[in-house]
Amino acid sequence: MICPKCGSQKVESQIVTGDILEEEKKHGILWWIFIGWWWTLIKLFLFGIWYIIYWILKKIFKKPKKSGMFTQGAHMCKDCGYTWTTKAE
Repeated sequence: MICPKCGSQKVESQIVTGDILEEEKKHGILWWIFIGWWWTLIKLFLFGIWYIIYWILKKIFKKPKKSGMFTQGAHMCKDCGYTWTTKAE
């Protein structure tokens, strides 16, 4: 293998595997500043205790996170120190 940065052939390679966990998508800080605080208050005033019960049940019965595996090739040039990854197939 040849380093794409300096063209040296002194490249160390190894295969790296790991897990991918898909996180639950949450709202960002701007959403909470402009919309979230008043949207939550409206739901609380309109639905009262039912909204609180829904929120508690939602926390208790969360869906399990999706997961998967990945495999990549990690390479490092011994001359210039450049590192890069390639998709292993």
